[in-house]
Amino acid sequence: MIQCAPVYIYMPLDLCMTEVSAARLRTPIDTTPSIDIQIQESAIQAIQETLFAAKNPVMFVDGMVKSYHVQESCRTIAHKLRIPVYHGTMGKAVVSETEEYYAGMYQGIISDPHLREAFESSDCALIIGAVECDTNSGGFTRKFPESSIRIDPYEVSVRIPLLN
Repeated sequence: MIQCAPVYIYMPLDLCMTEVSAARLRTPIDTTPSIDIQIQESAIQAIQETLFAAKNPVMFVDGMVKSYHVQESCRTIAHKLRIPVYHGTMGKAVVSETEEYYAGMYQGIISDPHLREAFESSDCALIIGAVECDTNSGGFTRKFPESSIRIDPYEVSVRIPLLN
């Protein structure tokens, strides 16, 4: 997996001035993501089945949508699904507040009570780029439905509750 992240490189003091060959720098690094088409198709099918089976689905967008520059893709998904779209503090302005499906900012217990009730009564959430930190989640009080589809930069997961 190739990704950007803060990196700290510690070098032993006795090697700081040692010359090394630059030959390996001439070999380009392949940054093309490896995508297993069969797994991708299975994920798409599971996402579609979960969303279409829901009676009261919602969409939740957050800060990683901006960090990875996928706002336009999220807007397209929101426009096509036309289900209520909520956002976290860090996801503000991913979807325009003038859109008919815009629902508001959901931050768990500190949310507007009516908005909180509407979100927490949903039976499925499409969660894109959620940032899990205390200041962005109402002190970790957000409650996503048992049935949820979570799309993060390096992982997609579909949670479906077991039937009794």
